[in-house]
Amino acid sequence: MRHPVPANLRQGWATRRRLATVAAAAALLAASCGTATQRPSGSPTARPTNLLAGIRISAADAQAAADSGNAFTVDLLRQLESSNPGGNFVDSGFSLATVLSMLELGARGDTETQMASVLHCAGVTAERQAAARQQLDETLLDRAKADGISLDATNAIWLQSGLAVNAAFLDTLVDDFSAPSSQVDFQENPQGAADLINQWVSDATQGMIPSVVTPAEIQTSLVVLADAIYFDAKWENQFEAALTSPGVFLRPDNSQVSAAMMQGEPSTLPIYNGGGVTAVQLPYVGDQYAADVIMPTSQSLADFVATLSPGELTGIERQLISTENVEVTLPKFDISSQLSLGPILAALGMPDAFSSAADFSGIDGRTDLQIGLAKQSAVIQVDEAGTTAAAATVIAIAGSIPLLPVRVVIDHPFLFVIRDLTSGAIIFTAQVTDPTASS
Repeated sequence: MRHPVPANLRQGWATRRRLATVAAAAALLAASCGTATQRPSGSPTARPTNLLAGIRISAADAQAAADSGNAFTVDLLRQLESSNPGGNFVDSGFSLATVLSMLELGARGDTETQMASVLHCAGVTAERQAAARQQLDETLLDRAKADGISLDATNAIWLQSGLAVNAAFLDTLVDDFSAPSSQVDFQENPQGAADLINQWVSDATQGMIPSVVTPAEIQTSLVVLADAIYFDAKWENQFEAALTSPGVFLRPDNSQVSAAMMQGEPSTLPIYNGGGVTAVQLPYVGDQYAADVIMPTSQSLADFVATLSPGELTGIERQLISTENVEVTLPKFDISSQLSLGPILAALGMPDAFSSAADFSGIDGRTDLQIGLAKQSAVIQVDEAGTTAAAATVIAIAGSIPLLPVRVVIDHPFLFVIRDLTSGAIIFTAQVTDPTASS
């Protein structure tokens, strides 16, 4: 649903827009790649044509958007496991893809092509893909409301004070991504800018993520794009807290750890046992949302994830069979992650965005912009009552900054050592405590 907002830059925060989605990466995975235009001078309220105007979306388009989101999620999962072998982590591909979609509005040339490929949107116009996501989100929002599930997602933009941003870029983010824009001074007041961003993140995630950026990380930024998501849902069949007890859990190296194992009452649940996998689907209230728990039994989780494809994941989900009298034992867990996304996104196929080869000229016409920061903080808590999760993703755009000379000032007593670089043999040594004296 589009909410009309002023086109000019605004201070303060807009009311959070509620969205819903089942898959973590069923996001607004693409945005316009058309040429941005400047707002006509002398007419501050004039608006360019909306980049998504006139696009009609079918059910097939919306399903294709969901499928591309799932593919991105699996790619991200594999990269995270590869960089964190055998460790816990939690992420939101949905949140990351949303920020990338906003940024893609300003991408051009090879940078845009690489981003579209990473988001599995090649061959589909960015405008059509974004419109399909919009329709998918509205459908899922209706389901969430009907089920009594809390799933909130919100976007925001912070701009360096005085930065002239292309009208089409800003207006489409404000309108179609419901992302309010605010001016801050990253260079002169990075602490104040970081405080504003972190407070926004904390509010948007119900305090689950109190902060995501430091002043030093954003001091050279010109534009910061952010997405925050919060999820809270109860199990359809809650675990009895009285039945939770310590139990053995095997770690990747086969060592044992005692975990708080929840025990479910016998109930009818979709399960699958086969192909070296045990899987069970745990529905949330309303039976429209669920958690699929997938445990490989014939290989390590790392090996399983390394070869996992979207088709294989879908195949497991499709083989779930409703079965009576199922008792589930599941450990309680509380995981948080702080993810550096730059290396991951570069490895997935968009390295240009992080280098001088980047082309984000659709943002303000400059050709020296590149991603200076890409990070995500996420947390998930699973207990007897249900699941609560939150994530915040930030991508900061900076201009190319010339390298400043590194100054080495020797203004205290020092040693002076002359040595052979091949053998390391020291030929002379001197201690200098007063360079003006000649003993």
